[in-house]
Amino acid sequence: PPNALFSVIQFNEGVTVIEDFTDNHERVKAAINLVQSEDKGTCLYDAAFDAIGRLDRVISSPQEQRAIILFTDGKDQLTTDDPTPCSVQTLPDVIRAARPTDITLPSTPIHTIGLYGQAGDNSINQPALQQLAGETYAFSAFGTATQLDSLFERIMQGLNSQLVATASVFAQQGANQAI
Repeated sequence: PPNALFSVIQFNEGVTVIEDFTDNHERVKAAINLVQSEDKGTCLYDAAFDAIGRLDRVISSPQEQRAIILFTDGKDQLTTDDPTPCSVQTLPDVIRAARPTDITLPSTPIHTIGLYGQAGDNSINQPALQQLAGETYAFSAFGTATQLDSLFERIMQGLNSQLVATASVFAQQGANQAI
């Protein structure tokens, strides 16, 4: 949507904001094109945790739709050759931050896009990306770099198909359930 705010954040051992939150979609597209994959360690969970905090500071109303789209291989490791975790935060920490138990705080769906080097290789941690998306009520998409446009479109279709409903509820004594 025209009023949607986007930010582009690159991460490896640290987090670098390429483009802070803006509704200028041309600047966002240009910023995405500036991001280069580097052969370094990846503190994936620290970066996702940081992104949730950035959204918390920008979006003040729990009624506003919010989401993170995470382009990653799903691996949290010191280097490409060393599988030792890089992040201080863990996958469960990120999920808890994205789905706070305090109902007055907003939830943050984390959509994941995993890119294989070539179709069918095991260069990504697909189970972790599916868990992160699934447990934050988000969508996952997996494919190769040549399929990136269709993968991103799949996530955007899911986002655009969501509706927010509000209602005044006068619950009666006893068990009440809403879905």
